[in-house]
Amino acid sequence: MREYASELTAYIDVKCEHNMTVNDIDCVIYKKMPSGICYIKIIKSKHSLEDLCSVSEKKRWALDRQYELQQLFVTMAKITNANDDCKIKIGVYKVRGDSPYKSATITDLTTGEEKIVLNEEFNKWLEFNPDASWSKLKTITQEELNAMDFETDPTQIALDESLNELRKM
Repeated sequence: MREYASELTAYIDVKCEHNMTVNDIDCVIYKKMPSGICYIKIIKSKHSLEDLCSVSEKKRWALDRQYELQQLFVTMAKITNANDDCKIKIGVYKVRGDSPYKSATITDLTTGEEKIVLNEEFNKWLEFNPDASWSKLKTITQEELNAMDFETDPTQIALDESLNELRKM
């Protein structure tokens, strides 16, 4: 049995031709700044260990189509961002992490650059905070991340408690 991200993708699979690729984008966020420039982030989200192990041929085919679509977005972003007169700036990213995102690895798919950030910095980046723009992101190394004990960090404990309260609502 197939799994679908939405009723629309199920409908398209059943009712439409199969000579095209249908992909669910995990997240598109945008923010119009006071300067008039509109920033758009197209984000593909993966769990920490997702797709890191061997996958079936069918899943590999789907991942290849997903990659093709990401590359179309990357091309679109590069063309748009190169035009200084354009009031739209586009970023295409892959975020690898697990809720509540105590840490996340963000890959800028237009450059291939990868950054590891902690929760607070991740939130600032998602919110288009100027202090957390791509060039200003406060990052950590994989070694620093491995050495962290999220279970006893008071900030992370408070975050976990807040998220648990929200889930109860």
